[in-house]
Amino acid sequence: MKIYHISDLHFGKTIYGKNMLEDQKDWVEKFLEKCREGKPQAVLIAGDVYDSKIPSGDAVDLLDYMLTELADLGISIFLIAGNHDNGQRLSFGRELLARQNVYIGGVLDKELVHYTLEDENGPVTFWLVPYLYPELAEEVLHNEDIKTYEGAMKAMLAAQNIDWNSRNVIVAHQFVVGSAGEKAQYGGSESSVAGIGAISYTVFDGFEYVALGHIHSTYHVGRETVRYAGTPLCYHFDEARKENAGLLLENDTLGTGTMCQNDANRILPPKSKGIQEIILGAKNEEVIHNSIEIKPLHRMRHIVGSKKEVYEYLEKDAGRDEYVGIAVTDQKLTYEEEGYLRSLLGTRKSMFVNVSPRFSDTENSGETANMDAVESKTMDELFVDFYREQKGGKDPEEDEVLLIQYLAELVGNQDMDEKFDDEKQQKAVDAIIKKINQIGGTVE
Repeated sequence: MKIYHISDLHFGKTIYGKNMLEDQKDWVEKFLEKCREGKPQAVLIAGDVYDSKIPSGDAVDLLDYMLTELADLGISIFLIAGNHDNGQRLSFGRELLARQNVYIGGVLDKELVHYTLEDENGPVTFWLVPYLYPELAEEVLHNEDIKTYEGAMKAMLAAQNIDWNSRNVIVAHQFVVGSAGEKAQYGGSESSVAGIGAISYTVFDGFEYVALGHIHSTYHVGRETVRYAGTPLCYHFDEARKENAGLLLENDTLGTGTMCQNDANRILPPKSKGIQEIILGAKNEEVIHNSIEIKPLHRMRHIVGSKKEVYEYLEKDAGRDEYVGIAVTDQKLTYEEEGYLRSLLGTRKSMFVNVSPRFSDTENSGETANMDAVESKTMDELFVDFYREQKGGKDPEEDEVLLIQYLAELVGNQDMDEKFDDEKQQKAVDAIIKKINQIGGTVE
């Protein structure tokens, strides 16, 4: 059985002030063409279909178009809600859509949404797990012993009637980690993940394939068959090709991927974005994995160097139709200087995204800083900033960090378009008190 795995589409997303819908429409057309050529039996969409719980009409139309085209091709679609999605809205017409082989896991229930397909080797059951957090699992399973994300996932899977003698595939939108020492490969554009809600990959032992969403990079966790698909497009400059303008050589040709003779790593190829192709054989046979690249409408590049280096680099650059981020390491560009670079790139139909300068007014070290500075801070980072402000610059203790991370996750899981009435307020307060007691604190 051939399966295509994608995730974190974030339809309707805006990055650095640029709405990505045009790029997303282009990607969808290219994806559909790959499906026509490859003829997968199933497509798995592992959450964060939209970038907002209240998506724009254009974003909804794009998903509608993609699902309709896939269904017309006779491809079965398995889709779950991520933490950016509103599960109830995503589940609208679920039973009706299932008649067209569009299967949606939007709202968590004690019995997970699951469907079975057949091929020449027998049945394959697809288990759909919408974004899961402990309080939700506790409520659904009526189990007050659930304290962690890993415990929540274990409890949910234990409650299912899974036939382990046949093939099973699970689709989940969670933070899954590998063995000790194996680091998560963050893509740069995730909202607050930062180690919150870690689940060991071993929780999914027994599944032929684990299709993950949530982390925006493409990689496997623990074993080859536990895999993140990553985002279809670069949604952050940390996910883009990085180029050091300070290593420019006189005869170096830019924009073509040509390497410097003395530094083969100066110009890196773009990080691959595309489709994870999975081929299931019979039970206990090796699962085959391939990555199918889809080229973006606009390549994203990230250029770092001093003002002089950046100017020389871009004046000799041959790139066109790109999104270009620039980090100047030695000084802040004036409005006129920014205008010059914007005009220069504009002649090549490229978009200049002004990135914060990478230098300190008091210590001009020239070291690179984190590109995340230009994006909104995550909720837990904002909590920490507020703590430091109130405590005269003091950092929070370890147990306080745990509570801050929990509060950030609690806020992130709140559906902001729903009325936060007295009952929900009291429920949130009870959950916070419970968490304080778990980490050894006291409530005054």
